[in-house]
Amino acid sequence: RVQPVFIAPLPDDKVPKTVSYGQYLAGTISYAKDEFGKKTDTYLFVYNLPESPKKSGKTASKKSNEKNGKENNGDNKLQEYLEAMRDLKISWMTKLENCEDLYQELKTDNDNHLPLHVAYLHALDNEKDRWTRLNKVIAAADYIIEKIDTTALLAYFGMASDSRPDAATIKTEKEQLKSHLMDALVRKGCAQADAILEREEPRHTAAETDLPDVTLEQVDATVQELQKFVDLNDSKVLSLTVRHALVHKHYGKALNALKKSADAKNGKDTDSEMIQCLNHLGWQHMERHMVASLPARNPPSYRPF
Repeated sequence: RVQPVFIAPLPDDKVPKTVSYGQYLAGTISYAKDEFGKKTDTYLFVYNLPESPKKSGKTASKKSNEKNGKENNGDNKLQEYLEAMRDLKISWMTKLENCEDLYQELKTDNDNHLPLHVAYLHALDNEKDRWTRLNKVIAAADYIIEKIDTTALLAYFGMASDSRPDAATIKTEKEQLKSHLMDALVRKGCAQADAILEREEPRHTAAETDLPDVTLEQVDATVQELQKFVDLNDSKVLSLTVRHALVHKHYGKALNALKKSADAKNGKDTDSEMIQCLNHLGWQHMERHMVASLPARNPPSYRPF
């Protein structure tokens, strides 16, 4: 009985460059699936090299476009240079002690460039005197949120599938927008909650006169807006989850969120906040245990071995 077997031609990149149309490749072939069968059940095989397929007109058109594009190469290089200079200045905003002048300079010509405003927000939120700048942190976060169309963003992520040719590019852009929006909402909510907590239990006396006038309803509104895009138990937003629980005096919920945060990244600040929650809950036995274990959890140096 004869059984025909059809074998697809080899791709051009798999054919040796030293051979050409009209020559052939000789060897053996096996149809067995197991290793022992492949070694014993073999047949002679000759593969005649077919003519290479002609390249489509798209390639020639692409080369023509590239040639025409080189004529405007000077303008493109200048634009790339300006964008590179802009991005370099933006990357330095978080490293400077005061980036206000640099931000205002870049904002004049790049107001629609979202990473500029994100870098400015990070610079404000990471400064040592952050407590005196909570108003600016909230204002910078609001400026970013206003520039993002949240309704269109929710509509996009509500799509079952995207069959557009540039779906991958669009997805990357939307994911980036979502990341910027979540970051702004988290930092805004944390600044709002910190203002309320600082008024109730002052820890930074220099900041008392500069604290923004924030209500619980405003913090709740920020959290509700964030919940449209992410679960509050997500590790990226746990800092706001903790503060939201603290302003409502839900110390058990705050302790649970702090425990999740400690599992991801342990630190003295997290341990200190957990001890404060235990104190508010009246769990003195757990509080004593945490305080006693602090030297072991955060040793000043490693034991020699």
